[in-house]
Amino acid sequence: MNYKKEENKFEFDIEDALDIVLENISESLKSKFTRELVKIVLELEQVYLEELGIILPEGAPEPICNYPINVDWDELKYQIAFRAVKDDIFITEEELDQILDAETLYLQINGQISDMDDLLN
Repeated sequence: MNYKKEENKFEFDIEDALDIVLENISESLKSKFTRELVKIVLELEQVYLEELGIILPEGAPEPICNYPINVDWDELKYQIAFRAVKDDIFITEEELDQILDAETLYLQINGQISDMDDLLN
């Protein structure tokens, strides 16, 4: 976790997230997806969330309001899977669910999500 105390700001640490994800996915998924492939999947998610303005790129100004953000889970999964195919990564919805569920655990551990029902619509 990378939490900047002086700025009261959480920064997503992909290596920490990967550790949690790999600890919490099935052995069969671990045998199919290397650490590097899981990292690419998480990076594809970050790119899409940046495009939506949910994740701010480095150096971007802070938003003027702080409110809960709902994410269309199905659209998120579609965008990740679609982009993964472009990188010759073929992932099923069930595999993607495992990875994203494990990543959500990382976010919950770090106090970024309190309840999945609050996040997803």
